[in-house]
Amino acid sequence: MALEKTKAYVFDTLIKFLREKHLDEIDSLLPSSTFSFTIADPVEIQDIFLIDPEGFESTLRQAILGLIAERKGQTSKQSYSTLKINLVDSRLIKLSEITDSSINSPILFDCSIIGMEPRESYIEKAHYQCGACGQVEWVDLTKDDLPKASIVCVHCQKTDSKDHKMMTFYDYKSKQNFVQKILIQEPETNNPLILWAEITKETVGQIELGIKKRILGVLRTQYKKETNRGKFLINVLSLQSLEDMKEATLTEDELNYYKELAKNPDEYFKEYLIPSTASQLEGNELEKTFLLFALVGGSDIGTYKSEINVLYAGDPSTGKSELLKFASFNLIQKGAYIDGPNASTAGLLYGLDEYEGKKILRAGAFVVNNGGHVVIDEFDKMNPIHRSSLNSTLGSGIAKYDKNGHNIETKIRTTLIAGCNPNNESWNDSLSVMDNLAPLEEPIINKFAVIICQKDKPHRDRDTRIIEHILKNFRDPNTAIIPPKIFKAILNHCRKRDPILSKDMEQYLAKTYVDFRQLEQDEKSLPIKTRQGIGLIQLSVAYAKLTFQDTVTKEIADKIINLYKETLKSLGMNTELGIVQTNLHGTAKDHKTAFLEIIRAVANEQGRFTEQQVKIAMDQNPHWKGKPDHAHVFWVKMERESIIHHVKDGWYERV
Repeated sequence: MALEKTKAYVFDTLIKFLREKHLDEIDSLLPSSTFSFTIADPVEIQDIFLIDPEGFESTLRQAILGLIAERKGQTSKQSYSTLKINLVDSRLIKLSEITDSSINSPILFDCSIIGMEPRESYIEKAHYQCGACGQVEWVDLTKDDLPKASIVCVHCQKTDSKDHKMMTFYDYKSKQNFVQKILIQEPETNNPLILWAEITKETVGQIELGIKKRILGVLRTQYKKETNRGKFLINVLSLQSLEDMKEATLTEDELNYYKELAKNPDEYFKEYLIPSTASQLEGNELEKTFLLFALVGGSDIGTYKSEINVLYAGDPSTGKSELLKFASFNLIQKGAYIDGPNASTAGLLYGLDEYEGKKILRAGAFVVNNGGHVVIDEFDKMNPIHRSSLNSTLGSGIAKYDKNGHNIETKIRTTLIAGCNPNNESWNDSLSVMDNLAPLEEPIINKFAVIICQKDKPHRDRDTRIIEHILKNFRDPNTAIIPPKIFKAILNHCRKRDPILSKDMEQYLAKTYVDFRQLEQDEKSLPIKTRQGIGLIQLSVAYAKLTFQDTVTKEIADKIINLYKETLKSLGMNTELGIVQTNLHGTAKDHKTAFLEIIRAVANEQGRFTEQQVKIAMDQNPHWKGKPDHAHVFWVKMERESIIHHVKDGWYERV
């Protein structure tokens, strides 16, 4: 900086800078306040600081007092003579670091928005009008000022004070603005400080529950009547969006190393990703694979979002909880692990809590972790009412609350990964998929792109591997090939990738979905709907993300199709055309499946059959043997439901 830049230049530069950047802070100062000023940014401030480091504070004080006099009148300048100046390299502090010197001073801190009161309005500019001369006067008010009913009209020409006309206050003509109290909490600490803060004007619209903000505000004390004690309230001056937390990232060398490994995708999955996912669990390759798909997600397709919801329906002791906990506490960057029996709508979406005698709106796990993952164990043990509240949120992607003066809607991009036990705690192959998944309701079941059944069936080789793996970990705890911190960073990187899905691959996967829809399944089988079709595309994108591929290839699509078939097989569902599900006795599981098997067997080359042919075959089937009346009733039922229809001359065919 040239020597000719004198103290006058420093003063003028500071005045300009303070007027542009710090006017709201200066307006909020009290005589007892401490003004913190950052000298590290911008470079221009660093330069003028270095001209006269010893005298900078004094020059800054003169500039601030000059602005106070300009804003509040010359008489106020003397009362601010004790104003403290605090020069810092960074004003960012923790809420727990607040001291007595912070009171009545601007502070900069990070926090989470955990609750809010309904917004209110206040008069920002009061409108007064004289009934005699018609002149209008606007009076600035703060949110704590009460407008006077009338003021003296200075525009009237009357000189006698007795004849001075009064200007009347009109509230409906006055300019109003918003004010709202929010409850803030220090993030990422075991003993967080919780404080009330107050936002006004345009900052009211910048608040959503669960988000993290960097706030510049003034710490005030609200004293109780007839006492010398008060509670803190932060008057918010500005809000700045923050990344939800410090994200685990890869160095360039680490990224290049894992990209090189992923050039052989099969080996990368088998030798690196799967063994590093809950390595304390032996096997569970299918479950681990789809967990990783859920953690990186797919791509937005029309109204369908990129989230891949996964449900693990398994017998006790099959490793569900271990897998879910590992994901929650080691791999998920932003998320929550929830115990199903203790979950509620308020804890998951929105709810009212009482704090200091007031009802405040609190954000639940899906809102707080928006854009992340929520893991719910023992999903089947949740209260059905609370579980059903998730249905509309997962379907629409919107969390709503419209009660007790609160009206809020939040777009939700949170992935659900859940685990449940089958009905009666153990999977029963003689029951349908939907009966086994009871008490889960069909609408909520349909929100999962993938459902995997984990059965605890005796198997000598597998049981031997499991017990040996447990004993080995007991003697020598297993170390994952990819350390959890690095694994989390890999997933964070992969989640942001956006592989290209060509039109050909879209059509190829769409055809596969249509083929899946044509498979013969029993009446209460897992319905394969559009969401599952979109799921095939999302899973293919997720695979490409995990293996650092820029394009979804046919090879990837075929891998996903085969993996998806494995999930259907785990549920006892048919995955090939022409194959009928059977129970342990080799007969079709339900009447409809058995009936379809019969008409397929007796149909001619044109796919046609007669009623007599079918009823003869039905009499040989365990479902109708010796029950001709039942067979006739079922035949009529199939015709009424348009499963079959009459062509001509006694010949029928399947619709």
